[in-house]
Amino acid sequence: MSQKNISNKEIGQRINKIRTSLNLSQSLFAKSLGVTQGYISCIEKAEKDPSMTLLILITKQYNITKKWLITGEGEMIQERDVECDDPKISKLLKKVRKVLKSGHKVTQEALEVSIRYFSQAIDDLELLQETKKRQKNMESRMASLETRIKKSEDIRKEDPPERQEELLKLRTG
Repeated sequence: MSQKNISNKEIGQRINKIRTSLNLSQSLFAKSLGVTQGYISCIEKAEKDPSMTLLILITKQYNITKKWLITGEGEMIQERDVECDDPKISKLLKKVRKVLKSGHKVTQEALEVSIRYFSQAIDDLELLQETKKRQKNMESRMASLETRIKKSEDIRKEDPPERQEELLKLRTG
């Protein structure tokens, strides 16, 4: 890919397409990328060149293929394999990909609701994983304690009666 094939006007148009397909204002889009609204406006109008850092950030932040952003070739949205054991979430992810690929505009409200839903779902999954981890840890501790209790009971049975009385006094204070 030669440098003369890359048109900043076309890149600006593609950045505009990304932003408008997400139904984001220049201000919100700029804020999400850590730049000013004026800078995004100038890029979209081909008055300024986008920095390579900004282009990379856009591809990562919005899951855009680098090739499409630079050249306009290939798919706009980069497919990512998301491993999920929950069939409901997998089905939902497929639907979201389909909507994004369709090029339909997404309303700001729908985007916000989706973000809240996914954030809550991720929080719930993380909490569930942490709970399962703690449960396994507790089960392991319980098994260890049961083993120790069993061993101490076996040892006490073998102790002479005087030692058993001494241990009983220590326990009762």
